[in-house]
Amino acid sequence: MKKSLLMLFLLMASAFLVQAGACGTGTLATYDAVGFSCTIDGLTFSGFSYSTSASGGATAPDASGVTVIPQSTGFLFQAFWAAGPNQTEDSLINYTATCTSGANCITDLFLQMVGGASLTGAASVAETASNGASLLVFAGGGTSLLTDSQTFSPVETLSVQKDIGVGGGTGGAGHISGAYNLFSTTSTVPEPALAILCAGMLFVIPAARRKFGRKVSSM
Repeated sequence: MKKSLLMLFLLMASAFLVQAGACGTGTLATYDAVGFSCTIDGLTFSGFSYSTSASGGATAPDASGVTVIPQSTGFLFQAFWAAGPNQTEDSLINYTATCTSGANCITDLFLQMVGGASLTGAASVAETASNGASLLVFAGGGTSLLTDSQTFSPVETLSVQKDIGVGGGTGGAGHISGAYNLFSTTSTVPEPALAILCAGMLFVIPAARRKFGRKVSSM
């Protein structure tokens, strides 16, 4: 019996380890910390990284200047990327989404940009995914496309990279104040922690029956 209880304890501990905490509002400086992960509606997000560059006197926001706001199926990355004449800014955001069910559940990507451009300026967010999916939203040259999406065969894990860029050209301006990155998933199955806990109970119940069965028969 003691051995069975020890096994149950270890299984429950493992269940808590595989459960990442719920994603909360914070900065990319928190999200891109080593080992950080969090969950939203059946997806675990991990492996965040951020890099940036600028030219012409522009200053791109650093990781502490980008706010990450969880959405029902993804994130809003909020900051102020802005460039005037002869200036550019470019930022890369990378991370990985994994189905907590262990099944192929991710079925599409959605991208939306909050921003614009004037005169010779331009603003864009390009996204590429590890399964070959690619999205692009932009404003500039008198035209704009502020939302894009792509559907694909379900996958269990998807790594994405967002390339956020603004430029002023010779006499204009471009700015982005937010980028929405959302996922669609198939129906989820019970969380791994619950499945492991139930499996642990299956080990304990027979042991308990044997233990107490012996006591009853000896009375």
